[in-house]
Amino acid sequence: MIKKLQALKAKKGFTLVELVVVIAIIGVLAAILIPTLIGVVQDANITSANSAANTLRTLATTFVTNASNMHKATLKTTDDDVVVVKFEVNQTDGWKLNGDAPEFGNGKVTWNASGDPDKDFDFATYMEDEARDVKSGVVEIAIQKGAVVGLAVRLDSTDAISIPGTDWESGYTEVFPNKSGVDTNNQIIGTNPILKSIKEKTS
Repeated sequence: MIKKLQALKAKKGFTLVELVVVIAIIGVLAAILIPTLIGVVQDANITSANSAANTLRTLATTFVTNASNMHKATLKTTDDDVVVVKFEVNQTDGWKLNGDAPEFGNGKVTWNASGDPDKDFDFATYMEDEARDVKSGVVEIAIQKGAVVGLAVRLDSTDAISIPGTDWESGYTEVFPNKSGVDTNNQIIGTNPILKSIKEKTS
């Protein structure tokens, strides 16, 4: 029994200095790894949003093309002007047009969420039916000369996007001051084609 007690006394625990050193090492590793992990998560979210924008642009292009081919209707534009169709999406109301609904070139059909008698012309209903995975957010569809030239989507937030129409031609936007896909409020916006930040243009 005495030998066991002597053996226990002979065993030494960690000293205070050793514990402080270990804690310091863990702190340094955390300071290095946490920002990296945050960046990885943000990049994954940007990639996911860009993928959603790509899918939604394909759907929007199908709608616009069908409207043109089946009904001989194209969206009104003046010369090279870009018309932006904005949608808000939420669980309660589904897809709803935000702001004034643009008209087709024949002047008889308006894209609106209140329910056009001809479902083929109801852009909101079409997008809601085809993009069922999108339950909330904001979608902006840029149309020029009857074709979809760009699409931006902010998922899980109804904050406006407001990407200038000229940005779809230049490929850069001031909406992204530092990093492509991240706006001034550090929220993720997916685009198709993918727009770069204004910082990437100047660097």
